[in-house]
Amino acid sequence: MDDDQDGKVTEAEFIAGRHGKRGGWFNWNSDEKAAVEKVRKDKFATLDVNKDASLDKAEFFAEAKARLAAADTDKDGKVTPWEFRAQHWQ
Repeated sequence: MDDDQDGKVTEAEFIAGRHGKRGGWFNWNSDEKAAVEKVRKDKFATLDVNKDASLDKAEFFAEAKARLAAADTDKDGKVTPWEFRAQHWQ
C-alpha cells in the first residue's frame, strides 16, 4: 500500500489499497465505489491513532495484532483453524 515507499501509508494510499494497484475497482459502479471509499476512509481515521494523516507500521498492524491475540484463546502464540473459526462465529 505504501506507494511512495516512505514508510507510511497516507489516506489516499489506504483508500486505493490493492484495487488501485490492480488497475480498477472490479467494474463497480460509482455508488459501490463511493461506499467502499467511505468505509476505508472511516477505517483509516480509526487506525490513525496519533492523527498525523498517515499510518506508520505500528498503527497499521495494531488492530491485526489485537485481533490475533483475541483469537489465540489458549495463548500459545498461534491461531489454529478452530480458534479462527470460533472467533468468526461469535
